[in-house]
Parts: sequence; C-alpha cells; structure tokens
Amino acid sequence: MRVLLVTYYFPPAGGGGVQRVLSWCRHLPTHGVELTVVAPNEPHWIDQDTTLVIPGDTQVLRTADPSPAAVIPREALAQVRGVRRVLRRIALQPRRFAVPDIHRPWRRHAVAAVRAEARRRAEAGEPMWDVVVSSSPPETTHLVAHDIAKLLGIPWVADYRDSWLDLPHLRMSSIAVRWKHRANRRLATRLMRRAAAATTVSEPLATDLRARHPHLDVHVLENGVEPAEVSRAHARADGFRDHGKFVVAYTGNFFGQQRASEFLDGLDAALAAEPELRDDLLVRFVGGLKPHELDRALSFGDVIEHVPFLRHDDVLAQQRAADLLLFYVAPGRGSQGVYTGKVFEYVAARRPVLALSPADNVATRLLDEAGATAAAAGARVDPDDVPAIGDSLLTAWRAWRDAGGRDGGRTPDIDVPTNVLERIDRESVAQRLAQALRSIVERHAR
Repeated sequence: MRVLLVTYYFPPAGGGGVQRVLSWCRHLPTHGVELTVVAPNEPHWIDQDTTLVIPGDTQVLRTADPSPAAVIPREALAQVRGVRRVLRRIALQPRRFAVPDIHRPWRRHAVAAVRAEARRRAEAGEPMWDVVVSSSPPETTHLVAHDIAKLLGIPWVADYRDSWLDLPHLRMSSIAVRWKHRANRRLATRLMRRAAAATTVSEPLATDLRARHPHLDVHVLENGVEPAEVSRAHARADGFRDHGKFVVAYTGNFFGQQRASEFLDGLDAALAAEPELRDDLLVRFVGGLKPHELDRALSFGDVIEHVPFLRHDDVLAQQRAADLLLFYVAPGRGSQGVYTGKVFEYVAARRPVLALSPADNVATRLLDEAGATAAAAGARVDPDDVPAIGDSLLTAWRAWRDAGGRDGGRTPDIDVPTNVLERIDRESVAQRLAQALRSIVERHAR
C-alpha cells in the first residue's frame, strides 16, 4: 500500500507535533506501507531539532513555502515599545483573519509538487499512491490533501492532532476570534464532505468529529512514545539530575488560554507556608512561557529556571531526572479531549505527576491509570485551585525529603501497569493506522 502523507511540521522542525508523523515514518513500512511525505523545505516554526532522523526509506517531497514566518504575537509585541509596538501590532493583524491559518499560501506549492511527482511516476510506469493522509495543525494540510484526493481520485483521511473547531485555547471573547471561528466552521463543513475517514487522538475529539461530520468513519489513534528512544534518553537521565534538589519540571509551551499563573500562585503560597522549601526547590520550565508570566517566574530568583527549548531526547532525559512532573490542561470548552503528547512521555518517565487538569480530561484519566497522580507524591487538582496546588507541592516535597532527597535520594518510581505501557507504544498505534488505511483503500476500490 502506498500512502501520501501531507504534514507541515516535519524535521528539521522540532516540538511535540512532529513526533506523531515521524513515528509513522518509522513504523508503517513494517506493516507493508510505502510512505511519501509532502512538507515545506523550511517549516516556518519557532522550534528546530536537527537531531531528529527521517528514516531512509521515507521519500520526502520538499516544497517552497511563501507563508509568513511563525511568531507568537505576545512575544513579538513584548520586544518593542511605543510607535514600533503599534506598527508591529498592525502588521500582525492579518494573521488573526487567515482562514484556516497563516500557512494557506503553502497549499499551491504543495499540490504542485505532488502533481509533478505524479506526472513523473506516470511517465516512468511507477505505481501511484493509494490514499492521502493529512495531519493537522495547521489545517492548511487538509486543504492540500483535499485537492490531491480530487486530482488523483484517491481517498483522503484527515488526521487531527488537535480539534480544528473546539480548541480550549481560543479566546472567544474576541470579535476577531469569533469571526475566524465561524469562517473555519463553514470551511470545515464544506471540506470534510470529501474526506473518506478521519483519525484523531482521543475519543472525545472523535465524538465531536462524528457529530459535525456524520458521514465520517472516525478512528482513535492516540499519541504515544518510542520505547527505544525513551530507553536511550533515560539512560542519560542521571547526568541531568540536580542531586540534593527537589526538581519540579514542566516541558512544553503555554498557548492561548493556557497559563502558569495559578501554579505560580500555588508556589508562592507553598513558599510562604514553608520557607524551608526555598532551600530545596528548583522548578524548571522547558518551553515557552507568556512574557508577563516569565517575568513573574524569574522574580522567584533561583527557585525557578527557564529553558526556552531543548532537543527531544534531552526533554525525555529531563522528564526522567525530575522528582515531580508538572502537567497542565486549560479548563473550559474542549478540554475533555485534549491529549497532549507530553502526557505519554510523562507516563514513560515513571515519575510522580502533579496534574493541574480537569477530572474528565482524557490525559488525566491516563495519568490516573498509570498511577502517576497517586497520593503522597503525585496528585490531580483543578487547574484554578490555588490552595490545593500549594498543598500538593508541599506534600510531594515532604515525600521527597522523607525519601532522603537532601542526600541525593528520591521518591520511588511509579510502577506503571504493563498494559498501559503497551497501549502507548507508537509501533502498536502505527499498526492500527495501517489496518485502518488498508480497509479504507479496499472500500474505495469497491
């Protein structure tokens, strides 16, 4: 079976969104899939990871990309003041109205690259692709796949790593956001009529897709981890430990409605209640913080450390080295189905987790099943419950101290059930994807 995969974030781009499609490149060939990837020459993304390796048997069609460079507006505005700030704010406005996103100009170049390769294959007598798969965000990938499916007469499968229309990050109080959301809803309704099926990362997101697009055959394919990659990174983890320090680590960026404020409030309360905590504690944020929250975090002095970006294997090592991992899902609309990539890595790290997340969130349930939020070291609290956050930090710190943390000891690893570890293995996820794609192709052939 020959699969054409349309993805915008692909090495050398880094970050969590790259890992899902890269794992498919690693594992689909063992299940009889020949993979061709369509991606930009230089993805306009804020993070790059040159250590990520594309498998040698993956053909990659690289294309030009006239999209504007990716920026986080709040960070771009934080860098300037006065008239320059006003001018930059004006320059950023068109991004707020781009439907489905700022990468739409890439559509023409991506389709043209596929058309040229299809022509070459036809002239050489080589077989064409059986199915096209698009993975979002950005949702422009779905426009590209829609056009390719129509051009070549093959089925199209849309993969949703996040919801297109029900993101909890959206600030629906903004008129511009509400206008763009309505425009995206109309586009998605029209576009998805052509899709043969969809895949997504959680059952709540699948339920939403089925409700919006009743004709769709929707499959749940969770994210996961690469056991071999995790083992290599964890073998290096001792070199990342801060012995004698109680290390709380958060890996990932804070976008939209996501915020670190309540955690910082809880930290403040914990330090006020137990001044001795300050001597032991190190909170390490690996990833992007909002400018005003970064300023506040750094005001805690040497209690908090901020690392803007690390390559993926170093992130895995940092997770394993931590005494407590911090997890966060913004409450509100759409939060139930948010299944961040880091939660699987957290489970594989076998360290206690302080989850600031809604009780009905799918990632929360996974952490509970894994035992990572058990009493004494880990916990699950509502994201805006500041007193509970502070109390949970103190409880975990005391457990660390009782385990000899000041002398280099640490609280015990989590005994994660075998069935949970097997379920989050990316190889098994790729196998299920291959089975689903084969069924879709066979159905289309009939």
